[in-house]
Amino acid sequence: MTITLHNISMKFNNTTAVNQLSVTIPKGELVSILGPSGCGKSTTLFMLAGLYEPTGGSILFNDKDVTKLTPEKRGIGMVFQNYALYPHMTVLQNIMFPLKMHKMKKAEAKKKAIEMAKLVEIDHLLDRKPSMLSGGQQQRVAIARALVREPEILLLDEPLSNLDARLRLTMREEIRRIQQALKITTVFVTHDQEEALSISDHVLLMNQGKLMQFDVPSNLYDEPNHRFVASFIGSPSMNYFDAEIVDGTLKTPFGYDLAIEAPNQSVQIAVRPENLYLSTSGLKEEVRLVERVGKDTLAVIGNDTAKKRLFLQKGETVEVGQAVYVQADKDTIRVFQKTGERIYIKE
Repeated sequence: MTITLHNISMKFNNTTAVNQLSVTIPKGELVSILGPSGCGKSTTLFMLAGLYEPTGGSILFNDKDVTKLTPEKRGIGMVFQNYALYPHMTVLQNIMFPLKMHKMKKAEAKKKAIEMAKLVEIDHLLDRKPSMLSGGQQQRVAIARALVREPEILLLDEPLSNLDARLRLTMREEIRRIQQALKITTVFVTHDQEEALSISDHVLLMNQGKLMQFDVPSNLYDEPNHRFVASFIGSPSMNYFDAEIVDGTLKTPFGYDLAIEAPNQSVQIAVRPENLYLSTSGLKEEVRLVERVGKDTLAVIGNDTAKKRLFLQKGETVEVGQAVYVQADKDTIRVFQKTGERIYIKE
């Protein structure tokens, strides 16, 4: 099922939660809606589900306009953040419940529920009640219940937020496995960029109700189209350096110039920490902090108002207070206007 959002907006009184969002989600893909708190990602999902009716624009499933359809008429399955399992029912009864509501015969409903339980690997827990399950097991029950009616679209609203870090990793891999097994169009809301970048075919990045970039995960990281994207994606985030464009030339702080098609202006150069390195020439900075980050060593340089970060290469050592030169290769820098829009450098 292909999903098309055409200029959809959602206003609550004087607050615009989603502002003229247009995007097409391809059939069979897992697409994450990512962004900071309050960016409109859950509101967008609720409009897809039919829980909110947009105040503007339209929603199409394939070529069918579903903007005003109620949730039960949309052919969707949805998993909420709190799972919303019935505590007095067993796992089997919870999974069977949607089929029971649609008057399916008990024997057929039980058979389908058991098949779905096997898919999500909880068929050994069918007689237990939710209070006897771990968070990850409860999540699998919620997914099975959402899928048992064989929806054409699966909507997931931050389903991993209640799990610990190790279980989040396991369950996001399981969600991807199930999605690929069923080839179901899936929309996954998360504030966690690692989750979004690791399991998605495409990521829809939002900020303040607006679409910032809809792209494959690698492009969000390597080719951000706006300073917000560059800053939000990646940990540690990008480093920024002031620079000038003068008569078609970008004057970089690293000692070299680049040809660029843009008017004279002050800009910012962005470089990821892994692309900034120690050198014998370039920009001179002071080391402020050295810290271990997993297998890597991270050096913080600059001053209190303009700190930069870079990963040291194997065998390199620096000390706090030491003056160092840093450099960046030409093909790793990104240039942004003061307004945030990207300026592209000539090849």
